[in-house]
Amino acid sequence: MLTEKTEWQDSWLKNLEIYLSKPPRTANFVKHILRGKVSSVLELGAGSCRDSRALSHEGYDVIASDFEPRTVEMLKNRFSKEKLKIETIDTFNIIKETNSFDLVFHNGLFILFDDEQIKKAIKEQARVAEKYVLILVHNKENEALKKFYKENKHKDRIYEIRFFAKQELESLILASGIVFKKIRFLNFGGFADTFYDQKVKGIKNPFKRFAATLAPMFYRFQKESNTERIACLIEL
Repeated sequence: MLTEKTEWQDSWLKNLEIYLSKPPRTANFVKHILRGKVSSVLELGAGSCRDSRALSHEGYDVIASDFEPRTVEMLKNRFSKEKLKIETIDTFNIIKETNSFDLVFHNGLFILFDDEQIKKAIKEQARVAEKYVLILVHNKENEALKKFYKENKHKDRIYEIRFFAKQELESLILASGIVFKKIRFLNFGGFADTFYDQKVKGIKNPFKRFAATLAPMFYRFQKESNTERIACLIEL
C-alpha cells in the first residue's frame, strides 16, 4: 500500500498526462444519473481534474480539489483560462460551509485509507453536500481487475490499492453515522467503455461520438464480476 504521501504524489504526477488523455467517464456518469438534479459540485481527489473540467464545460459550477499542492498548482497554471476553480482541500477537513454543494463526488479516493479514515471522510463529505454524495471504489468482486493490479504494482506502486465489496462500503457508510434518505449501488466501468474506443476489432468505431451517453447507460447490463468499479450514490 502507498502509505507515504510523497510516494503517492510522485506516482500520480508521473502518470498525470496519461490521465488527462482519457475520456471523462465519471463526468459522463454524473450527467447520466443526476442530470437536472445538481448544479454545484465539489470533486475530491480530483487529480488530473479531467472530470471536473468536463462538468465545468457543461455549465456546472465546479470546484476540483486535491490534497497535493504541487498537482493543484500545476493544474491551476495549465487551465488558468478556464472558469473551473481548483483548490487544495483535505477530505478530512473540508473548509467549506455545511450544505455548500449539491453534489460531492470522488473516484478512487478511498483506495489508500483505512476504515476509520473512510468513516471520518464520509461524515465530512455528507456535511458539505446538500443533496448527494457519490463514491466510486474499485470492485473487489472483479477477479481479473485484482489480478491486473497485483501483476503491475511492482512496476508502479500506484497499482497497490484497496478494493471494496458493496457490503463493505455500505457498512462503512452506516458506521459513519450520517443521516441519509437512501443508498443506491450502480455499476461503473467495464465492457461498455468500448464505446469510447477509436476502433473495435480493427474497425473504426461508429458509436464513439455517442460514447458519453451510451457507456453510462450500458453499465447496468454488465455482470458485477466484470464491472470495474462500484458506484455508491447517497441521497441526503
